[in-house]
Amino acid sequence: MRYTLGREDWRPAGHARVMSSAGVARTGEGVIVRVVDVGERRWLGWLVSVSAGLGTAAIMLDLWSPHDALAISKVWSFGIAAALWAGGTLLQWRPRPWVTSATVRGNSLHLGRRKIRFGHMLGVKVARGGRGFSVAIGERRRGGQFLEVERELEARRLCEQLGVTWPGTSACTFAIRGDLSRSIQQLVGTIGIVSALSYAVAIGRLDAPDLNAFFGLPALVAGILASILFLGQSFMRSVVRLGEQRPVEGHDPVKEHLRLHQTSAASVEPPAALEPSAGPHVRFLDQGKETTRAWLERVDTVARSRDAYRSDAPTAEELRQIVESEAAPAQARLGALRLLERRHGGAPDDLRDRVASDLGRRVRIVLAPDASLDDAADELEALGPAFRARTD
Repeated sequence: MRYTLGREDWRPAGHARVMSSAGVARTGEGVIVRVVDVGERRWLGWLVSVSAGLGTAAIMLDLWSPHDALAISKVWSFGIAAALWAGGTLLQWRPRPWVTSATVRGNSLHLGRRKIRFGHMLGVKVARGGRGFSVAIGERRRGGQFLEVERELEARRLCEQLGVTWPGTSACTFAIRGDLSRSIQQLVGTIGIVSALSYAVAIGRLDAPDLNAFFGLPALVAGILASILFLGQSFMRSVVRLGEQRPVEGHDPVKEHLRLHQTSAASVEPPAALEPSAGPHVRFLDQGKETTRAWLERVDTVARSRDAYRSDAPTAEELRQIVESEAAPAQARLGALRLLERRHGGAPDDLRDRVASDLGRRVRIVLAPDASLDDAADELEALGPAFRARTD
């Protein structure tokens, strides 16, 4: 069954049954995620474009005279207002990804202060990234979001809390502003800004009334058209069904996730295959369910302790192997790198660079010599799960 935007019968029967019964009563343990929002913020665009559009009309009808108070000509007040009118429609953006705890309470998924009701979800799907997993959640009103987690266990726990069988529902739908409509709106808005300001310069400063129709009329037409595109945007979004869409081009976070779900959808695997077998040193250096500060403190205790020289403690070579293993959990690699730095005379620069290309700023944080445990823990937690969409 395909999902249908704007209708209540969006879920397959099995998923609807789970969401309306077991999911409502379940309160799950939170999963730390990084949220990549598909929807765009438009409140500033509404505020500027509506205010400036009304102001432009009031100036033209002589209902408002801001130019008298500002000691400028009416031509300049019209040009500025019309430019703001067209430019306001361009003020929309996707928020930067943020880290929070995903928790199911009642009949909703809570992402920090954001709440997504089960009835507004348009499917759930999981894909495996180059590192970590992407949990796609389609949403009727805001388009949807991708939740980045580091481990399969966490992705499975999130699906379980949502009442979804691994690796997700049979379909998942997003509504996204397409590149073509975005480009057209940006072009029209830009034409409106340029025409309005050119009108003000040509008439107000150069005193060239013959250019009135050449610049003034296009400014009005562009403002009206830009407003129509802005208002009708919710009706012109592209409907994307994961697994059915054409190849996705581009490198912004949303497109990387869409491409990932298109090419690397998680497969159905038995629970026994959740985690690859790992040596005792890897399991010891991994964070597990500890807080980040407790994990760092435990690693530092090993670094300071004489027990680090026992025969069953990891040697420098074993630590290097853990750091170099891309299959090892990110926290185990970082813990091994911290032990190399603090117990075995430091990590080679080439090793640091290779790990930094995968784990980014986390390497700098765990190797910072003077940072307190609290500061290091706060920085690591602010970065969220170690996720990488690229699989090549």
